[in-house]
Amino acid sequence: MRFENFMPRMRCKATVMALVSSTLALVSQLNAEPFVYNARDVLLGFRRVNGTKELLVNLGPSSNYFNAAPGAVIPITGFVPAQLANAFTADLSNLRWSVSAAVVTADGGDPSIPRSTLWMTRPRTNAAVRTVAWNRSSAISQGGAANKVASMGTDGQNVSNANPADPVENTPTAVTEPAGTDDSYSFYVSAGGNFGGNFVGNVEYNTGLSFTEPVRSDFYELLPGSGLGRYVGYFELRPDGTMIFQAASPTPPPAPPRPNIESIARVGTMTTISFTTTNDVTVIYRLRSTNSVGLDAPLSTWATSTATVTGNGQVRTLQDDSSDGDRFYSISASR
Repeated sequence: MRFENFMPRMRCKATVMALVSSTLALVSQLNAEPFVYNARDVLLGFRRVNGTKELLVNLGPSSNYFNAAPGAVIPITGFVPAQLANAFTADLSNLRWSVSAAVVTADGGDPSIPRSTLWMTRPRTNAAVRTVAWNRSSAISQGGAANKVASMGTDGQNVSNANPADPVENTPTAVTEPAGTDDSYSFYVSAGGNFGGNFVGNVEYNTGLSFTEPVRSDFYELLPGSGLGRYVGYFELRPDGTMIFQAASPTPPPAPPRPNIESIARVGTMTTISFTTTNDVTVIYRLRSTNSVGLDAPLSTWATSTATVTGNGQVRTLQDDSSDGDRFYSISASR
């Protein structure tokens, strides 16, 4: 074979006291409020059409994102994959998600950021290509969407307050909501992903029928006014249920280092290719392959595996299942 490198006291009295103590503990539990929403916090919502549960996550203050150091990579820790699996099963296909934040009147936040300022995601159709920014509009026009975002956060807190704390379904940063109620994520984002027509477009990403590669949604800041919004960065959801935020950089990041194929092992028709990676979780590696017939065709036309891995600075592997007698491989790396 040929290998090519590219690129979370008294008994009766004591009994009464125990009962009182137990009752107080139960009241305390029933009035727990693990999930907390503060004005201008960034909210991440997950839903599935015809699903029974939804998940609302608080990602923290919006300033953590629009003030992030250029190019910074922020691991999203407000939820864990087990919470997604609990709400939607381990299969994350056909999962709709979006990220939003807003400024509403007299919310007590930084007065230098005007009311009706929005932060909204716009899903990419190609993970490697940034979207066109959302258009800004007047404070009146953006006010409807801003109020819905803020209400989504406060109602998420209300749902949390009505239920006992739970390490999976009701935590300080993530609350599982019954789907389709008038205080759920889906109620506010609406079927069209446009906050009931109060926003200019669909802010939700749909992972589709086959969710095997990382997907990205760009995050924009929309101050009231006109023109295009400011690019803040992107959120990336991975098939394993983890997520990161990559802050915008003033200049395009350099091309990732070229990966080297270190070894190859074949058992039956399954070939395992091992290759070097850079210590950068934003770099995505894919396996390209062809047989001798397609060897002269451009590399971009070679078959590309649906499975991907990300950079961690270690040798990683991808596999190819083929009965071809001859097989040629290449590893591509991209952001």
